[in-house]
This record gives sequence, C-alpha cells and structure tokens, in this order.
Amino acid sequence: MDITVFNEKKERIHSGICKIKALKKDGTWMDLTLFSTPRLAGSMKRVMDEEEEREFPNTEIVRPGILNGSKEFWDIILNKGEKLPSGLRSIKTIFGRMITGEGTVAASIQVGEKKKDDEQREILTMARKFFALEGVGITDDPHLDDEEEADDHFRRTVKRDDEGRYYTRLPYKSDNPGVADNMPLCLGQLRSVVKRLTEMSREKRPQRTTREKN
Repeated sequence: MDITVFNEKKERIHSGICKIKALKKDGTWMDLTLFSTPRLAGSMKRVMDEEEEREFPNTEIVRPGILNGSKEFWDIILNKGEKLPSGLRSIKTIFGRMITGEGTVAASIQVGEKKKDDEQREILTMARKFFALEGVGITDDPHLDDEEEADDHFRRTVKRDDEGRYYTRLPYKSDNPGVADNMPLCLGQLRSVVKRLTEMSREKRPQRTTREKN
C-alpha cells in the first residue's frame, strides 16, 4: 500500500490486505478482499476432483491458501437455503429447519432480553438470601440501613412528658424484640431423626432374631 508522508513523499508499506479475483465455475469472476498472514492453517485432506462422485473417493494432502469466513460463506455455497428478511438463512438439516448465517436483530429486543434476565437474576438472589435467613431464624431485613433503622426507632419510641419535653430511649434500653424460636425447623429435624432411628431399628431387628435362633 502506498501512503503519502511528510513533504508529499510516498512510502510503500505492507498493509496485510489484498484484493483478488476468484474464477467461478460459470466462468465469471468474484472480487474478494482478503487479510494476508504468514501461516494460515496446517495441512488437511481434500477429495480429488476426479473422484468427487465416487462412494469412497481418494484424498490428497493440501495446504489451504484461502480461509473463507462466515460472512462470505453464504455468497459462495450452492445450497444457500431460504434468506430471511433479517439476513439470516433457513436451511434444512437432519434435525429439521435451522437458522444460521449473518443477520441483524433489533437492538431494542436485545436490551429488553438483557434487562429481563437481570431482573430475574436479582429476584432469584433476593429469594435465596431471604430463605437462608429464614432458615436460621433471622427475620431482620438485611438491606435495612443503620440510619433508617435509627430513624424508625426514634419515631416509634419518642414521647412527650407533662412538661412538654420530648424524650426517647436508646435501643438497648427499649423492650427486647421477639426472637423466633425456630419451632417448625426443630420439629422437622426431630421428626427426621425419629424416622431414621426407627428405620435403623427395623433393619437390626431381623438380625437379632436370627442370632437368637442360632
């Protein structure tokens, strides 16, 4: 590539981009813009042209000179399938219809899906935290700010005496809040232990009978 530098002096540099014309089977030419690289890919097997129609054709080892990307792939493939308005293509496969190719999707749809996914993830995280605290008997809101908690405590406990003065009580001097006794959780664990011990005793009972008979 030729560029003009200071004093209108032209310099030739290697750009890594080249343009070629590829000959198609119908005799026409196709313009291609390629990126050049010292090493494209390793050697691979290719079916020989004269044996394409055979059931078990012979192959030869070749080194590819052009690596075609997905953007240009659908311009050269013969079985292109049906092109959709979005630019994607609907092709037939052994699994049924599949959508492939390069196309465009409305940005608003992508943003909406991302926002919905974030909201669902946030709700799921909050639910997990809630049930984790519920299981150990903690009923306080973990998201409550200390300042908000102090303000709520002041509003609940502030009073006015006979002389018109307002007073409140410190949190540790106020009435102790009710603490959960975890009765349902303890009862469930107790039932589980009783059931397990009962099953263990049933398993050992025939062994005792057998030993007594022996």
